[in-house]
Amino acid sequence: AAALPRTAVTTIDDVPFPRIASGKVREIFDLGDALLLTATDRLSAFDVILPDGIPGKGAILTQMSNWWFAQTSGLLQNHLLPDQAGEVLIDYLRRNTDCVIIVITARDTLDTRVECYRVGADLFLGKPVDGRELAAAITSLAARRVASHTDPHVTPVTLLHTAAVSLPPETPPPKAATRAVWSFAPRERILTSPAAQRIELTAKEAHLLELLTLPPAGTVARRRLLEVLYPRQDDSADRALDSLVRRTRHTIEVATGSPAPILTEHSVGYLFAASVVVED
Repeated sequence: AAALPRTAVTTIDDVPFPRIASGKVREIFDLGDALLLTATDRLSAFDVILPDGIPGKGAILTQMSNWWFAQTSGLLQNHLLPDQAGEVLIDYLRRNTDCVIIVITARDTLDTRVECYRVGADLFLGKPVDGRELAAAITSLAARRVASHTDPHVTPVTLLHTAAVSLPPETPPPKAATRAVWSFAPRERILTSPAAQRIELTAKEAHLLELLTLPPAGTVARRRLLEVLYPRQDDSADRALDSLVRRTRHTIEVATGSPAPILTEHSVGYLFAASVVVED
């Protein structure tokens, strides 16, 4: 194990990005299309930041958090979505489930609110959130669902990067029989959206989608993707795969104006999270 530092880091000044928030322990920087969350060594009590920090506290806090997120990744989705926005997950839930989605996020901007509602959020709450407000919102949404449902059975709660809560459906899903379908022609390297938007792919992007859309549907292990796409044993292969996934998502999002249906399953691999017909 690496030795802990001897000096406490109580502020972060050498990051070339604008600081948008500074809390008791963490600081948040705006990277433009993402947020950078850092944990300092600051120590606080009763909402007062003490003058002296604890060396290594931030590193240990981050390691503990990452460890627990990894342990529970097979049970629930969490906020560790390293290369995609949380709106992608909201869109996936809305398209594939009947749950109520409550978004809880520190990125409380008008654009974020509008985008979350556009892709299917039912309620948006900016951090910090008062527990009483959250409890009242869940109770109200649950009461409405139960009142309109003949069988008042509440489905389990699902916690996500944006904190989604699953509640019983109001009515049978009207769109289940007409779910939007993508089509993919590997030979022509053409992906067509449900809105009939033709997306031209590079050879590498098409190869990635071909692997993600092979039957049976589901998550494709990262190791499998590396073996096929980048069969070399070094760190550059991992970076190349990450870059390919980002480029492919960007290509789809630019053409459609919507989040790409390529999801990351933390510590496992990637998933094409939409119905797709693969042409011969």
